[in-house]
Formats: sequence, C-alpha cells, structure tokens
Amino acid sequence: GDGHEKRLIKKLPVEYSLLVGADGASSWLRRHLTGTRPQTVPSLEVPVRPNGAPLICRYDADLQGYCWYIPCGDSGCIGVDGKQGTPPARLRSALRAFAAEVGVGYDPALLRGALIPRGNDLRLFVPEGFFVGDAAGLACPSTGEGIFFALRSAFCLADHIAGGKPYEQAMAPLMLQLRRQHALLPLLFDQQVMEGTLALARVTGLGSRGWCALPSGCSPAFRAAGSLRPFALSCLFREVSVPLPSALQRRGGV
Repeated sequence: GDGHEKRLIKKLPVEYSLLVGADGASSWLRRHLTGTRPQTVPSLEVPVRPNGAPLICRYDADLQGYCWYIPCGDSGCIGVDGKQGTPPARLRSALRAFAAEVGVGYDPALLRGALIPRGNDLRLFVPEGFFVGDAAGLACPSTGEGIFFALRSAFCLADHIAGGKPYEQAMAPLMLQLRRQHALLPLLFDQQVMEGTLALARVTGLGSRGWCALPSGCSPAFRAAGSLRPFALSCLFREVSVPLPSALQRRGGV
C-alpha cells in the first residue's frame, strides 16, 4: 500500500510504498504480516562427486518424501526430504543408505539442512504487500523444486507493478497446477500405481529416457527391471506438470 510506516525492523522505523516478501520458506515478513509461514518439510543435501549414474529421484513411502542424486558436470549433490516432523536422525539415516545405494560418498561436515514448502499453503498477497517464491509457498509438491516458481512469480509481480496483468490473475494457472499436483501427490507413494505406470513405460519404450524415480517398497522384479522414467510422472501430471529446465531436457529429460 502507499504511505505505510509503523513497521519495525530491529526497532528502526521503516517507510515504504510497497512490501515484497522474498525471504524464503521461513519468511519473517509473511509471519509478521499474517501470523503464519508456509507449511514446509525438512530436507538435507550435500555435495558429491558424480560417479556416472544418471539423475535419480526416488520416492520413499516411509518418509513420505524422496531422495535425489543430481549430477552436473564435475560436481553434483545428493539429498533427502521427508514429511513434516521427520526427525533429523531419520533423514541422516535415509541419506546414508541412499548414498550407499547410488555408490557415492560425502563429507558429513558439508551437510546442509533446509525447509522446503510443500506447495499446498499458497499466499500471494495481503493488503500490506506481496509474496513471491518460497515465501508465497510456491514449490513443486512432487519434487520440492522452487527456482522456476520463484522466477515466475517475481516476473509476474514485476509486470503487475509496472501496470501489467494483476499478479493474482497472472499466477492463477500456476496456482491451479500446484493445487492439482498436491492432490495427486499420494499416487507417488502408491506401490500399485507406480508399478503399473513403470510397466506402461517399459511397454511403450519411453522408459529408456530421462531421469529415474521408483518408490521404495516396489517388488524385487520391478526394482531389478530398472527405475521409473519421466513418462510415469508425465502420465500422472500430464495436465499439471511444469516443464523441466532446458538444461535438464538436453540431458534427456521429459
């Protein structure tokens, strides 16, 4: 709004004409203005040296989260997230097991934790200002990916401020996508659904491309056959998925 003053930061009066909360999943501004912050899940990530394995995203029914291994040139990372309230020790244990399965080592001293919005607690604005990115709760429910949403929301808000399409209207299609994805999220932890989708990917031949995602608990026969490919996720999220960045597409993405 215009002409607001009275907000205090470190006991210093601040004058402003427009507030934009772009301060992450633990947004101080959102908590200050609304009394809440986005619903989040805990995660751990650590840098690793790639070993030739492809990009892997494995959904874990016990954690109600997923493990990821992302190689990128001479560097890479491995990580894990879990449902809200997952103890840190449980995340560390899952990360060790996944790293051993992938065949990469890491330095525990380099472990970093973060909160990831679950993508189901979305708030773009209040009378006093706006929120973008993680502060707005914008993240892909199935992967936790947030860079695309942060950039997109910032672009839409900048356009609104410059006299373009209203922020809420510009973001409406993306908000609908996120709500649909969140509603479909339980399917990623459903063994029967995932095994059926994997079988379909194998039959069509589309199981030979892209990155991997296979829920823990799948039968040994399916696990021995290999990992679920992007076709499976595109079947689940065909109308609601956000395109992968071009860099991942060049590496064989959807």
